[in-house]
Amino acid sequence: MSVLRWRAILYGAAAFLIAHTIERFLWARFFSAGNAALPAWFLNSGRAVLFTAICLAIAGLVVGAMARDRRELLAGAANVAGGGIVAMIVALFTGGPGTIFPLVIIAGGALVIAGSFAGALATLAVSARR
Repeated sequence: MSVLRWRAILYGAAAFLIAHTIERFLWARFFSAGNAALPAWFLNSGRAVLFTAICLAIAGLVVGAMARDRRELLAGAANVAGGGIVAMIVALFTGGPGTIFPLVIIAGGALVIAGSFAGALATLAVSARR
């Protein structure tokens, strides 16, 4: 049985790309916190980190709500994270990766995984109360 959930992968990629696009357009006004000289990248601002994590948590929440059991929930969360990480790497290399790109991929990937699983696991907390 395959654990690839293409819909979840697309949700993760879309969540990251939507967050990244919004952050790029609103960087100077909202996310840069007065330091607009920093490039528009989600790890360069605490607000952008939080916003990206929330977007991925929402994608994880949607996938978790559609899961029939815990195994499917965890597989869905992993697929959301995978889609988000692939989108993050594509966005990173599209804009020029810089010299510390391995660290950026690790830190960004950890954030994407945390957000995705937080959203998916939140559905367990809600369903346990029913």
